Amino acid sequence: SFNIKTVDKTVQGISWKYCRLLHASDGYSYNTTC
Repeated sequence: SFNIKTVDKTVQGISWKYCRLLHASDGYSYNTTC
């Protein structure tokens, strides 16, 4: 499981099943918006 930290709080115990790869270590910069 993972902990996800946002600007104002930390969400603990997120299972890997609910996560997906957002970027690869390929030298490029990635950004997401919600």
